[in-house]
Amino acid sequence: MLLPSDTGTFENKNPDSICAPGSIQLYGILFVLQEPLLKIIQVSDNTFEAIGFYPREILGKFLDDFFCAEQVAGIKKTLSEEGESFKFLNLCIETRYSQGYFEGKLHRSDGAVILELERVATDRTRHSTDCDRALKKALDQIQKAQNLADLCQVAAEEVRKFIGFDRAIVYRFDEMGAGSVIAESKLENLSSLLGLYYPASDIPQAARRLFSENLVRFIPDVSDRTVPLIPSCNPLTSLPLDMSFQFFENGFSLPHSIPQKYGGRCEPDSELDRK
Repeated sequence: MLLPSDTGTFENKNPDSICAPGSIQLYGILFVLQEPLLKIIQVSDNTFEAIGFYPREILGKFLDDFFCAEQVAGIKKTLSEEGESFKFLNLCIETRYSQGYFEGKLHRSDGAVILELERVATDRTRHSTDCDRALKKALDQIQKAQNLADLCQVAAEEVRKFIGFDRAIVYRFDEMGAGSVIAESKLENLSSLLGLYYPASDIPQAARRLFSENLVRFIPDVSDRTVPLIPSCNPLTSLPLDMSFQFFENGFSLPHSIPQKYGGRCEPDSELDRK
């Protein structure tokens, strides 16, 4: 079945607005840091709700004004290590009102360090170990698949178990940029998306490129408002910050027509790239 786009024609959208939208999703906070002192030069406009400090109270200060010396030393050490471009940390901030635990994600963009923070209820060190075990179990099942069709179906099933959502799908692009749902795991009471076909106009070319470069993206609510960055441009470049690899990037580039058309609101995306 071919589904016409109900999201408008995105191919004429400025690619810069996809890679550098100037805003993030509401559930995270973002710090842009200048090395080597980790001076805070840009923040998301929701820091007061998250840690009790307005952006004007944060900008121009340094990371050690908000994190203890041990954590800052750990962040600097992590940044100095070679290997994966993304670094993950468990952090604790003394907020204005209380102590807050956060999951942190570090990477570099446009000559700056990007620190994304997502608040969690408690220290997640032990929780991370449990997740590692669950992930290993899921990967073991995926590796047992005998062909591509089986692999995609097992991947959908295992991912849904891991994230606990009502539905998980595998969405494949063709050579022309159109796409179809080739595997699905869902609750029995949901209508199936399996076999549905979406035209290339649903997802702009710049967004399709991000699917192959940024392996994981998570949108808790595709209809939620976004939060702008302050200032709007990266002070190091005087241009909007390149957010191609942000976890909390505002998600404009994703095929929202799929979850919204069928009443879905929460959407994780990960890339399965067959070489």
